[in-house]
Amino acid sequence: MFTYTVEVENGVASPEGDVEFGRTVQATLEDQRSWVGGGRVSVRRVDSGTPNIRIRLASQETARATCGFEIPVDVSCRTGSTVVLSAARWVRGAAAFTGYRQYMINHETRSGTATRCAGRTAHRLR
Repeated sequence: MFTYTVEVENGVASPEGDVEFGRTVQATLEDQRSWVGGGRVSVRRVDSGTPNIRIRLASQETARATCGFEIPVDVSCRTGSTVVLSAARWVRGAAAFTGYRQYMINHETRSGTATRCAGRTAHRLR
């Protein structure tokens, strides 16, 4: 069982709003078509305590600073226990590719690296 929390970096606005961003993350991770669908892994959203994974919608600058500058475009990534979803990709990727947001969430949540997350503070969504 992995626990997770959903955060939005202070100053970043999700086009649909913070609450809807949180709902999208939760619905995606709980969908049986996602990587938890095989039954070997389960997830539970928590609003207090220390989660196993923090999923954060972050500014373009924070995402680049955290994920690296090796790729010359906006990126999202998982660094340690923090998933950093680029707000720029959240908006533009969704316009170009139906299902892109679900892809972002699933792909980055199950990816892993050994680096630590840097960046601005964020507020936890409840």
